[in-house]
Amino acid sequence: MATTTIENEAEVLKKEMQTETDAEREVFGEDLPLTWEEVSCDRFYKKPEKLNYLFENLTIQGIVSGIFATGGVGKSFLLLILAICLAIKKDFGPFKPTNQYKVLYIGAEDPLWELHRRAYLILESFGLLGSADLTKNLGIYSAVGKIDPLIILGRNGNPTTSKSYEWLRKSIENLKGVDV
Repeated sequence: MATTTIENEAEVLKKEMQTETDAEREVFGEDLPLTWEEVSCDRFYKKPEKLNYLFENLTIQGIVSGIFATGGVGKSFLLLILAICLAIKKDFGPFKPTNQYKVLYIGAEDPLWELHRRAYLILESFGLLGSADLTKNLGIYSAVGKIDPLIILGRNGNPTTSKSYEWLRKSIENLKGVDV
C-alpha cells in the first residue's frame, strides 16, 4: 500500500514538472534546465556496458589518457615500453595488455637518435630484436622540430586546430588500422 502512495506521488510530481517544462520551453527554447528524467538514478540500476581496456583495468580504448610527473623521471621511456608491450601483448609489471594492437608512437620531445637508442635498449632487453610482430604492429616516429602546437587561437580568438593537427589526422588515417 505504501508503494502505491509513493507511485501516485511520483506521478503527480512528474505531471507538475512537465507543466513547468512546457512553460520554461517558451522562455529558454531547447536549452532547458535539467529534468528529473535526466538526473534520476534509475538509469544506474542496469549493468553498464563492458569497457574496452588497453591494459587490464587501466586506460580505456578510445579515451584520451595521460601520464603526469615532473620532468626527467621517464614518462616518455615508459610510454615507449608500453607501446612495445601493446604491439606484442607482453606484460610489463602491473601493465597487462588485453590484446595485441597496431600502435603508432609519436615522440614529440625526443629526437630520432634518442628514440632509436631507447627502442634498441628496450628491444634488446626484451629479446625482441627482429620481431616480426613488432615490425607489423609498431611504428615509431620523432616529430621533434616537425610539428607546432595542435590547437591554436584562430583569427576570432577562439581555439582551432592547426596545420600540424591536420597533418597528424591525415597521417593516422593514411596508416590504416592503427589502434593506439
